[in-house]
This record gives sequence, structure tokens and C-alpha cells, in this order.
Amino acid sequence: MIKFYAYVRSFDDGFPNLFINNAQYIRGQHVAFLACFSSPAVIFEQLSVIFALPRLFVASFTLVLPFFPTGSFERMEEEGDVATAFTMARILSNIPISREVQPV
Repeated sequence: MIKFYAYVRSFDDGFPNLFINNAQYIRGQHVAFLACFSSPAVIFEQLSVIFALPRLFVASFTLVLPFFPTGSFERMEEEGDVATAFTMARILSNIPISREVQPV
């Protein structure tokens, strides 16, 4: 098992400056990412890493998201309410597949 970490720093403008250590060693490996979307402040950083990992030629990619926070309190009560859980589900559904796997 190869452990990797995504280092989160910030540029001067406040946007994340992300780095995945050991990226060269995860090529061809089966990769799992344990995500934690406990705060809106960390979701963009994690999504950026999640979308980058399959592009590093991993054999397979598994996202583990134990808690889906956008769906916990959301209720569609009147016209105009925006379903953020649906939006997050659409984003997660578009995570690229591994580059080594060819779509059928």
C-alpha cells in the first residue's frame, strides 16, 4: 500500500495551491480517497484532488464519502428552492474514470 497526501496551501488570492505527494508512485495502483465534506470551505479543495487522481493513470479509483452533508437538511418546499444535494451528486457523477480503463 502506498500512502499519499494532498498538501493544501493557498495562493496570495486565497485560492488553494494543491500538491499530491508520491504522485509518480500511484500510477497503476488501486487508489481510494477518503473524503470529508464537513464544511463548504473544504469541498472545492477535495474535489480538485478527486478529479486529478484518475488522470494520474491509476488502475482504479474509489471515492469514499461516509457522509453526504448537502442532503441532510435540504427540503424542497417551494418553487425556486435549489436542490444543492442534486447539484453535488451531479458533480460527483462526473468524476473521470481512470485513464487506464477504456470506456465500453
